[in-house]
Parts: sequence; C-alpha cells; structure tokens
Amino acid sequence: MDRNIALFAVAASPNEGFLGQIAALYTSIIAQPWERYRPVLRVCFGGQIPADLAQRWAGLLSKIEYVCISPERLTPDHLTQVIERFYVIPPLTKVAVFCDADVLVTGPLEDMFDRIGPEADIAGCLAHFPPPGRGKKSANFWQTHYRRFCASCFPDRDAPALEKSFAYSGPPFDAAPAYYNYGFVVMHPDASERIREDFVTAFTYARDVINSRYFSAQVGLTLSLTVNGLRAVDLGMSYNMPNDRMGQAHLEKGNPPHVIHYLREKAFKRSVLFATRQAVQEFVTTPRTHVDEVLRAHLETLIRDHELLELLPEAD
Repeated sequence: MDRNIALFAVAASPNEGFLGQIAALYTSIIAQPWERYRPVLRVCFGGQIPADLAQRWAGLLSKIEYVCISPERLTPDHLTQVIERFYVIPPLTKVAVFCDADVLVTGPLEDMFDRIGPEADIAGCLAHFPPPGRGKKSANFWQTHYRRFCASCFPDRDAPALEKSFAYSGPPFDAAPAYYNYGFVVMHPDASERIREDFVTAFTYARDVINSRYFSAQVGLTLSLTVNGLRAVDLGMSYNMPNDRMGQAHLEKGNPPHVIHYLREKAFKRSVLFATRQAVQEFVTTPRTHVDEVLRAHLETLIRDHELLELLPEAD
C-alpha cells in the first residue's frame, strides 16, 4: 500500500514571486528524510498562470500539483484560494499542512506528523500577539467575540467553551486560545473536513465584524476549530520560526528550526529572492545574521545537494 500522504497545501497568486518561493518550498520538502509519509505539494493559484510564466517556470510546474481558480470565483480578500486548500486533500492523506509559500522546511517532520490523530486534530505555532487593532488586547476579547460569533452564526449549536489553555509566543506571553500563525498549520484530514464550512463563516465574521482584514484567516481558524471542539496542540516556534526578534530569541535558546518563515523583509525582498538562479546565488554568498543565516545555510545546501537551481529560471 502507498505510504501515508503528507499534503502541503499552499494558496498563491500566479506571479514570479510566488513561483520562486514555491520552488524553494518544494525543494526543501523533498530534501527531508521520508520513511513513513509521502509528501505531496498542491498549490491553489488565484487565476490562470500567464503563458510566458508557465513556459519560464515549466520545470517547477512539472514537479508540483496545482489548480488554477477561475477569475470569476476570486474575491479581493483571497478567501477563495485559502478555502480551496480544504478541497484538494487526496485520499490516503494522513496529515494536511496548510502553509504559506514563504516557508522553508529545514528539519524532519515525520515525528511531529505522527502526533496528529493520536494526540491532536490540529497543531501549529501560537502567534506572537493578539490580533491587532482596537480592543483586541483586551483580556475579554476572545471570549466576547467567540460568544457573539456563536450567537450570531450558530444560535442552535451547543458550542464548547473557549479555553485560554495556551500562551502567545511574544511578551508578555498572555494566556491565549489556539490562535495559530497560519503560515504553517497541520491538521488531520477529518478535522479539516469538519471545519471547512464553518471556517468560511468564521473568516467572514472576522473580516466584517471584528474588522481583522489581514488576520481574518487566523482569527477565523481559531473560531472554527473551537466551535467544533478540535483538540489543539502548540508545536512551538521551531515549527514556524520567523526571521524576526522573536525567532532570534528562540534560536539563541538552542532551539533549531524545523520550519523557517521568512516573512520579514528587513534584510532582503522575498518576492525577488528566487526570481532567478543568480538572485538566490547572490543571497547565499552574502553573510547573514540569526535566523536569516540559518535560512542562507539551508538554501546553500539545497543548491549544492538538491535541484533548487534547476527549478529557477536564468536571468534575462
């Protein structure tokens, strides 16, 4: 029988910046040791890939699985691509990883995957801070909005209570529910199927009522997993280490990353990092600091020992 599938599902726009990041993500995934799982990367593109880009990135597109969502289905808040990931999970999938394109797998994942099912329905790294904006740092923010969410969207449902059984990963480390950074979240397929319709409702509530435009997916995930009573686990920052001061502090405590999330652009622009072979080669030959140096070292390995360069186009 085929090995259990570990699906990596990514929402993306059909442009050069995303294609380059996806090439790096794909290479970092297949570079890991896989004994009990078979990794599959599926990308949900918001729109058709232009013909010139399809030709330029033909090597990458031949390696991954992807769907192109028709323009008439798209929404300005990218909800369509985000939701589509719930519907591209194939049979035999043991774990579904919902991740951003700007993550790089830098360590083994199978032992963590083994926990999904027996120990947890969903797992991820807690966000640094509460959702930004007025009133969101209130101690009663989550209970207030969860109560309102349930009352307005599911008045007949006997919803579980929202528990603050975790803590934000940034100071002052206040008590928090399972409010994950949505850049790398792992789910059991049954759990993703349970929450996918409620997630749409929760996303819309977060966007329109809480006014969390840029954090609607994260807030919506917390509301939908809670209302469905999912067992949640905090994986810690090693499974979603950002290249910021929080990631730096975690790294200095001797916690090597399994996943790097290079979302901060203080030292480089992620949108052009993998635009060409020459661009990433220039990046890896420049000394870096902290998490960016770990990122640089892993990219150097992917260039030397794997096929990253072959998936990237030459500079014009």
